[in-house]
Amino acid sequence: MPKLGMMLVGGAICLLIGVIFTLIGLGVQRETRRLESLPILTAAAIRASDDGRPAGLDARIAERNELYYEGMVAYVRQEYRGEKCSSNNDNCESIWVEDERVTPPLWLDAPDGRVLVMNNDYTLQNGPVSHQTGPQLIKNETKAYQGFVIGNSVFVVGHVVAGHDPPAFHAEAIYGGDSTSHIRSTRLAGRVFFWLGLTLSLTGLAFIAARFLKN
Repeated sequence: MPKLGMMLVGGAICLLIGVIFTLIGLGVQRETRRLESLPILTAAAIRASDDGRPAGLDARIAERNELYYEGMVAYVRQEYRGEKCSSNNDNCESIWVEDERVTPPLWLDAPDGRVLVMNNDYTLQNGPVSHQTGPQLIKNETKAYQGFVIGNSVFVVGHVVAGHDPPAFHAEAIYGGDSTSHIRSTRLAGRVFFWLGLTLSLTGLAFIAARFLKN
């Protein structure tokens, strides 16, 4: 391919990736603003709140929960499905496919009392505990688990379920860590994606413009 043609193709690819990264960054920034707007409730505040009130909760996994694989109370499991390689086999990546998700109702210890997450359809993010069934990767056999155990700190995002004692919460997502650290990392990720995307987009446009200016 002629040099000018390579500049055009390279610029277009760079621009496309940049636009995707910029859009991701904007989406993450919107999510950060949403999380920042949520009140972080205590057990007492949940008990006193209206049904359906959007909120966040900082808590720990309580001892009362049922234990599953390796002592985890909730987890996502993935199975190793081999590798996907480029045409010349010099660039391979492992393929992992989710094949099990255990997300039961959970008891949580807030600073001022116990709270029950009533639903079982929440997502898990940044689980601090991980296990793999063996050191070697065997296609369709090796399993990897990531989840939470008793005592882990969690940041729960969802809404209040009124009329329960102890107080109850409907979780959309449960994140490892607390609200402060999660929001900080989300804010940073949004900025990184946005500015990296903007830089790649401008670089791509510069390559494309240079290609046509040389005509």
